[in-house]
Amino acid sequence: MSETYDSERVATVRAGEPWLTAECRRLVEQVRAGKQVMELAAKFGRTDTAIRARCHMLLPLQRRAEHNSKRLAVELLGLELHDNPGYDWEQQLRDHAAAAGKLYWSEAMDQALLEGWQRGASWDELVTATGATEREMAQRLKRRGLVASQQEILDRIGPIGYTRNDQNPTDLDDIPLWVLVVAGLRSQPPHVSLHTRRSGAERTLNGVVTQHLADGGSTVDLSITIVPRTPTTR
Repeated sequence: MSETYDSERVATVRAGEPWLTAECRRLVEQVRAGKQVMELAAKFGRTDTAIRARCHMLLPLQRRAEHNSKRLAVELLGLELHDNPGYDWEQQLRDHAAAAGKLYWSEAMDQALLEGWQRGASWDELVTATGATEREMAQRLKRRGLVASQQEILDRIGPIGYTRNDQNPTDLDDIPLWVLVVAGLRSQPPHVSLHTRRSGAERTLNGVVTQHLADGGSTVDLSITIVPRTPTTR
């Protein structure tokens, strides 16, 4: 059957984005339904090369060893799904992650991370829900495009290792704190305070400035510094 899609006109709006397990599941369903590579590229917003590469990853080892398996990955995956309706394509993803020394993110884990992030869950809650470490979750949030930077994570749920229930943490190594210094306050000594989040430092700053203005001061009098610092123990 001939291709009817022009690869130069396919909109690759998701090119370069990570493949979630849920998206792989939809890909498998479409391949099982007989969709061809350019149809899949158009449907998923990926390049035809990306579609072939993902289908090749989902193949069992014996299929990958076949001649031209990368170019014919979509067709070979279709054959495997036809010959073996119960084929466990997800196991290939688990094996690939294990070989690369990375955590495999299942659909349930991705969903738990997304829901937890949206409702502002703590690190402890996210660890319990996903089974991943704080660092793995931070990397996943960035990889999925849910945050623009690590700083956004720090501002929203605190530094890695921070727990809302721990009022007296004993191990502060590598946990950044925000230092707020405000000099030039009217009738007051310089303000110095520590915060686990930049947003907390900014809220405190607003209160300090408001009081300064109420005392008859001006913002031009102030010297304001907000900087991250990592505590060290001796």
